[in-house]
Amino acid sequence: MLESALKCQKVFKRLEELDPMYVAEFKTDKKLQELEEYERIPPNDEDWDVVRIYVRLLKIFFDVTNRISGSLYVTSNTYFHDYHFILSKLQQWCLERKDLSLQSMASSMKLKHDKYWGDLDCINHIHFMGVVLDPRYKLKFVERVFENLFGIAKAAEMAGRVKATFVRLYDHYRNFEQSANDVVFKCGETSKNVDAAAAHNVEDECDNFAMEFMRELSKEKSMEGKSEVDRYLMESHEAISEKFQILDWWKVNSTKYKVLAKLAKDIFGVPITATPSKSAFSIGVRVLDPYRSSLSPNTVEALLCLKNCLRCTIIPMDMEESTEELEKIESGFPLTSDEGAELLA
Repeated sequence: MLESALKCQKVFKRLEELDPMYVAEFKTDKKLQELEEYERIPPNDEDWDVVRIYVRLLKIFFDVTNRISGSLYVTSNTYFHDYHFILSKLQQWCLERKDLSLQSMASSMKLKHDKYWGDLDCINHIHFMGVVLDPRYKLKFVERVFENLFGIAKAAEMAGRVKATFVRLYDHYRNFEQSANDVVFKCGETSKNVDAAAAHNVEDECDNFAMEFMRELSKEKSMEGKSEVDRYLMESHEAISEKFQILDWWKVNSTKYKVLAKLAKDIFGVPITATPSKSAFSIGVRVLDPYRSSLSPNTVEALLCLKNCLRCTIIPMDMEESTEELEKIESGFPLTSDEGAELLA
């Protein structure tokens, strides 16, 4: 709304010059008179400057909200990038000297951030696993971001904790896979030929060297399983490209990193937020579309209020049909009147 209003700044100015009733409406509006701090005049240049500040700051949160609330792509690997971007902007604006309004607003937001996210020791490290499992960034990117935000000493400490969490998750998945393999191995072991065991006893001396060789191979395999994390982190990073598909990459490399691929599958399957904030932002688009654009503000408000009332009623929902409609909305395809009415209900 503010972004659209900025485009009409000259229109408001021209309207003030040509239409005397425009200014008179501001002076006689009872709702405006109830606001003591309001000067009861049309927006002036200072007001428009404040609007630009709001647009400049809130646009960032609007874009981030749209990214992390999407359902047609992976979001868990983008959280850390958005966190770094927002926090670095807040820190930059807190030091703003030319624009005191922006500095004051950013300082208030930074205090709220520090209240919930200021203590890095209390942050769930699962938030960082998405970017660690992104072959374009990995752990080095996490350390670089911490260094940029909190300094070298704190960055090394936090990067070490994130890696320890990564290793613990890997060990948990590896132990689970080994337990499953042991069950399969024991089931197949019961069907072995007894003659083969007897032959092994007869040729025990000849097989000593072979058995020792097999033990070494088993040790190498176990070391290979333990160092899968190290091999992944030491491998060269993938090129940063908009065409890069992280799920396709892990699908192709699932045979190379068997345990990490299962871990990545679970991490990327978790959305970064469960709050339908994007739906709240775009709810008006679901009511007003190119085929139904002449509704009055009172009618739109009544429809939105009616939707909230209908939420209190238990209505059977077709999840598959609702998912298809949500994908249409996020893909930019307009809904038909019938689909919009069903989604509104």
